[in-house]
Amino acid sequence: MRYLATFAMVLAAAGAQAPPGQTSASGQSQPAQPAPANQPKADCAMLGQVINAVTGEPLRKAVVSIRGQAGQPANRRAEVDSAGRFEIRNLEPGRYTLTAQRTGFADQAYGAQRPGSRRGSPVSIEQGQEMKNLVIKMTPHAVVMGRLMDEDGEPKAGVSVSAMRFEWMGNRRQLSSYGSASTNDLGEYRIYGLAPGTYIVQASPSHEYTYYAPDPELSARPEEGYVTTCYPGTTDSSMAARVAVKAGNELRGIDFKMAKSRVVRIRGTVLNGATGKPVRANLMLMPRNKGYSAWMETQQAMAVDQHGAFEFRNVAPGSYTLRANVMSQQIRLSALQTLDVGDDHIRDLVITANPGIEIPGTLKIEGAEQTDSSDSPLHISLAPWGTEIDGGFGGASTEVKEDGSFKLTDVQPGRYHVRAIGLDGAYLKAARWGDQDVVETGLDLSAGAGGALDLLMSNKAPQVSGTVQNDDGKHLAGATVVLLPDEQHREQLDRYPTSTTDQNGAFTVKNVRPGKYKVLAWEELEGSEYMDPDFTKPFEGKAVSLSLEEGSKEALQLTAIPADATAREKEER
Repeated sequence: MRYLATFAMVLAAAGAQAPPGQTSASGQSQPAQPAPANQPKADCAMLGQVINAVTGEPLRKAVVSIRGQAGQPANRRAEVDSAGRFEIRNLEPGRYTLTAQRTGFADQAYGAQRPGSRRGSPVSIEQGQEMKNLVIKMTPHAVVMGRLMDEDGEPKAGVSVSAMRFEWMGNRRQLSSYGSASTNDLGEYRIYGLAPGTYIVQASPSHEYTYYAPDPELSARPEEGYVTTCYPGTTDSSMAARVAVKAGNELRGIDFKMAKSRVVRIRGTVLNGATGKPVRANLMLMPRNKGYSAWMETQQAMAVDQHGAFEFRNVAPGSYTLRANVMSQQIRLSALQTLDVGDDHIRDLVITANPGIEIPGTLKIEGAEQTDSSDSPLHISLAPWGTEIDGGFGGASTEVKEDGSFKLTDVQPGRYHVRAIGLDGAYLKAARWGDQDVVETGLDLSAGAGGALDLLMSNKAPQVSGTVQNDDGKHLAGATVVLLPDEQHREQLDRYPTSTTDQNGAFTVKNVRPGKYKVLAWEELEGSEYMDPDFTKPFEGKAVSLSLEEGSKEALQLTAIPADATAREKEER
């Protein structure tokens, strides 16, 4: 999934030599160090062409980016020539993704099944291989234009208008932005760079950073304010009109009025938890259960006076997360609180900011005297518990030091997954928190208590590899392979290992935890909808069941569920 990052592991060796041809601190020349015998040579290459998907003509001025997968460090760019051709050389063997960008066209990944999709098929290359004839077909972008007005038909300037789509994040569908623009003084907006498809056009009210102190009096009289509004003028996204655009199409006249609704104020005080006295703070108020699109509706404020007072205005009823940060040279405090806002003002809210929880720890790799070295650091992270992806706050991340120690800081109370990311072929075997192993149950910091984490990784993670074919028996590139966990782990985001097939229909799923799984392959998926049990249940009869033990390796040949079968199932639901 796109909201998930992959890291590689490294710990620097002591007493490093100066680079070949340079001198050390003693002034003596240092001989070049021979490369390890098993180090792959950077002698691979990728050659291809970028073309217009509509006309078939080569595209000049496009830029092709390549990114390594599974620990490959490459992150390179190449401009195409007048014939739309590109070359990327001096690559190490491995799996890579290619993406093309050009003004006037939607970004496009190599092997993507839909126009304008960045989710494509990785390319695998072997040592000494020169991969030729890679073709990336780019689609002319679509543009949506219109005017945004207030209830009196006057232009609304400085408002962000976005083209949104519902997509799966975690185990639910949420609106995600695919492009946005601000209205000018005439209320006009122009959203460009859109791939062909169907969108919801949404205007979000501007929430300037407020430095004002609260008014002395807060009237009980109801207030109205501008709220998030979808074309053609509804505040309910499920009732919004779907705007369909075609490749190269400029869709004009998407005009609508921004709606007003009942809004309230949230007024309160920030206190220093150690002293009990008011303190100045930065505050953020973010809607809950709206995924990453919640950032467009986030409000910011500041408690600036000696009383630590703050006020948010024009807050629509709903569920929110409020965070306060106090940072200076002397102190670092924070608070995190959920709020359910109704039709009445919230008065006299007290936010108590305390030092975040500090969690020291150590990481060991089973059977190794010390952590292995690689190309970049191993990371330890805490992620909010469950499968739901939200744009809210929470979690922490840090880097493991050479001696295997780490320290997580400013962790807020809550329940978290513990993750160790970066060591290829390994999994987190144990996470000791006192006398408990919290790998399965999660780290519960709801009470705010601190402690130490002792982590143990095993470099004998099970591995599942193989090929995926279509109903005609041909290898299928760009298919998604998913390992569905057993029922008791279906609510955990990090228990759904996935892989995408390369140009040969091959896949490998690494870093898998031992356990029972059902393996399925789909020709086409919408985000993380495989986390929805109602979606996967009709297909589980076609799954391959596996019971994976530590160190086991399974080779499978799978037949992908066709895209039309997936579409039919959605229609029936």
